[in-house]
Order: sequence, then structure tokens, then C-alpha cells
Amino acid sequence: EIGLIGSRYYVRELSAEEKARHLLYINYDMLGSPNYVRSIHDGKTALNVGVRDRSGKLTDLFMDKFNKTKRISTLVQMQRGSDFVPFADAGIPAGGVKTGAGTVKTEIERDWFGGVANAINDPCYHQSCDTLKNVNADILEQIAKNAGSVIEKLALHENVVEFL
Repeated sequence: EIGLIGSRYYVRELSAEEKARHLLYINYDMLGSPNYVRSIHDGKTALNVGVRDRSGKLTDLFMDKFNKTKRISTLVQMQRGSDFVPFADAGIPAGGVKTGAGTVKTEIERDWFGGVANAINDPCYHQSCDTLKNVNADILEQIAKNAGSVIEKLALHENVVEFL
């Protein structure tokens, strides 16, 4: 994963008609970090102002589910560093969740989520130790349930286009 080459190439190669068929993009990235922070990409901070409101609706869906299950989550700016960027830049609403990679967990995040403060979320990120043994199965299950709920809500919505 160097420079988001795959997602940039994919979006760049889409015709205008193909872009129009993409109702949204949901990014599930780094979902089982051992020193996790339960984070939601804040669509209201997308660099492309034209997708902020629609991306924000995805953010709200993820937040609602975590709130209903009484799970603390944080919002992270949706401006760089992940595959949502080319989609949002192309005008496709985007959102998603993550549990952290190379960022350092703060003391407040430790108080909220447990784990170790002043240590990176996933010391094995892009390293040879990045195996199934490195995955926090509990947080992965929480994120998967949230993701499934959001996808179900969108799939069963009467009119996703109007919703977004």
C-alpha cells in the first residue's frame, strides 16, 4: 500500500457514467488493531466540500450504531491517508471506520478504550508480524457488527440516493 495507488487508479479509470453509479464508498481499514481506538471517519471534514453533507450522513450511521451499543467512538478527520480520498475527491460520498495503525494512543484514548498510552495502535502495521495473531478479535467483532448494521440499513433503505 504505497500512496493509495490502487484506489487512485480505480477511480481515475472510471468513466463519468461509472462514477455516477457509485452511490457511496465505505472504507473499512485497520479493523483489529491490538492497541485500538474505535474511530469513525468524519465525512463532514472531507476535503471535497461537495461530498461533506452526504459523507456526514454515513458518519452519523456509524455513530448511531456505536451509541446504541454504548460503545465510545472518536471522530477522525477524513482528509488524507486512506482509500476514501480518491472517491471523495471524485464526488462520491465516503465514510468508514478504523481502529488505528501507526498513530500513537493518547492517555485520554487509553482511559476510553484501554490499552497502552503513548504507544502506537498497531506496532506490526505493514511488518512481518502483521498476522492473524496480531488481531484483536474483540474489537474486530465490534467493528464488523457495526459495519454490518450500517450496510443493512443502507441496503434496506427505500431510497439511498435521496437519503444521501
